[in-house]
Amino acid sequence: MGPLGHTLWVKRTRWRKRCGTLWSEEELIVAIYFLSRLIHPETVRCLLLRRGYNRSIGAIERKALSVAQQNPYLRSSEGHWDVSAVDHWTWHLIKRLMTC
Repeated sequence: MGPLGHTLWVKRTRWRKRCGTLWSEEELIVAIYFLSRLIHPETVRCLLLRRGYNRSIGAIERKALSVAQQNPYLRSSEGHWDVSAVDHWTWHLIKRLMTC
């Protein structure tokens, strides 16, 4: 690979690491549902792999933090997941998927 090819490869690799790929709603449902039940991120990663999604443990943890920040009602005042709020949130995502 020449210098230009190497430069393009490095730029693409850095972009992929920084931006990643968008999460599908199915991925979000699986990840947040099981994380809210205190299932370890490694196990959630295995569940996602079985469904055909490949996410790192770090990506799963960052997405959970992002979802919690965007939807503060999903966490209690102590910072733990509010399971009933998560159930309600996932139910709305499932209904939206079913109507598409």
